[in-house]
This record gives sequence, structure tokens and C-alpha cells, in this order.
Amino acid sequence: WHFAPYTAAEKAAADEGMIAAPDRDSEVPLYFGLSVWQGEKQVGAIPFLRPERRGNLEDDINHILARSEREKRPLIGITSPNLPLLGAPVKNKIWSIIPKLAADYKLVEISEKSIVIPANLDLLIVQNPTFLPKLYLYALDQYLMRGGRIIMLPDPYSEVEQFYRGIPPSGKNNFAALLQSYGIVYDGSIA
Repeated sequence: WHFAPYTAAEKAAADEGMIAAPDRDSEVPLYFGLSVWQGEKQVGAIPFLRPERRGNLEDDINHILARSEREKRPLIGITSPNLPLLGAPVKNKIWSIIPKLAADYKLVEISEKSIVIPANLDLLIVQNPTFLPKLYLYALDQYLMRGGRIIMLPDPYSEVEQFYRGIPPSGKNNFAALLQSYGIVYDGSIA
């Protein structure tokens, strides 16, 4: 839509989160965004539909709808003994999953030195575990026994870990026994 500057229509578009893009053929700014409403309440917006993001449009809309259906963002704990994930310096840009998760979930780092996994976590992600402290393994076991959910992402040949630490990972671990107690066989290889 083209809205003349300083009009009620332009103000309404801006209030809904739209941003103006200059139109080459006109001096009047072009508004080409998406505002999502649920009844009388706006639940989200895509400020400007860019052609280069056309492959992400469905994802963007799904994120808006998912956020609108829940009262609070789920809490996800992240543990990574060998890799900095949250609040890491520039190198962290290779972890593209973190900003995507942060858009829809509240993230909290859980240290591998913790002796208790908080019960209020909706999910715990354990990234690149190798040798976890025995008390932390016990805490993981207790968390699972209380009904907690874990996504464990072991990678015995992690190039990212080698990038951060400067040495190749050893591939050895001490968490296989924990997994086996829940019926999961992990032999340290990539399937």
C-alpha cells in the first residue's frame, strides 16, 4: 500500500509494526508487510515482506502464531561443557540455532557443574557432551526420573569443537551408561 506521509493510514501502518520502503516510481513510501490479528488483538507482524526472505515466510508466520497461542515462552536449558553457547563472543555466530531458539523460547545456560537441574525447565539440550562430572550425570538422571525431557546431541567428531578448542575431539565419553539405563545404546560412532 502507498500511504501519503503524515496521514492516519500511515500512522496506523507504523503502529502495527510496518516499516516503509521507498518506492522507485513514487515519492510516497510503500508499506508491504503483514499484520497478524487474533480477534481484536494484534499478535504479531512482519514489518516488510522482502523477496529474499520468501523461503522463510511460512516459518515467520508459524512463529507469530505459535507465540500468540501461549501465555509464556517455554524455558529451555542448554548445557555444553566444551562449547560456549550463550553470551559467547563473535565465534558464536557459527551457532545459528541459538538466535532461532531465542526467538521463541527463553534460554538459560545450565552449567555442567550443577548438581541439580531446575525442575521448571521445559527441555534441556545437552550439546557435545564428553566427560561430564559424576554429580552432573546424577543430576541428569534425577531430572529424567522427575519427567524432564532432554535432547542430547553428542558429536564425537565435532568440527565446531575443534574450531573452538584448537584440537580434535577425542570421541571418548562417560555418558553412555546413563543413556543405556534408559534403553539407548550409544557406541560413540556416527550412524
